[in-house]
Amino acid sequence: MPASSAVLAVLSLIIQAPAAGQGTLRGVVVDVSSGHPVAAARVRLLPVGQAVFTDVDGTFVFSRVPPDAERIQVVALGFAPAEV
Repeated sequence: MPASSAVLAVLSLIIQAPAAGQGTLRGVVVDVSSGHPVAAARVRLLPVGQAVFTDVDGTFVFSRVPPDAERIQVVALGFAPAEV
């Protein structure tokens, strides 16, 4: 599938922030056209640069998310990059 015809979506973002100002961010990356989860996608916090990869179910978890994390970027082979 050409990168231009595939689109990624990040669903079910859940942010839990304790009083210390650092929280947990969980989500799922899916292919918008098929609804299937995207495994091995790189999910990066911007502008911080901290990154994790999705598992086989398309899920990812960031622990200790710094307060200056403003958005996420998702990159996966065969898909156009996405930012949320």
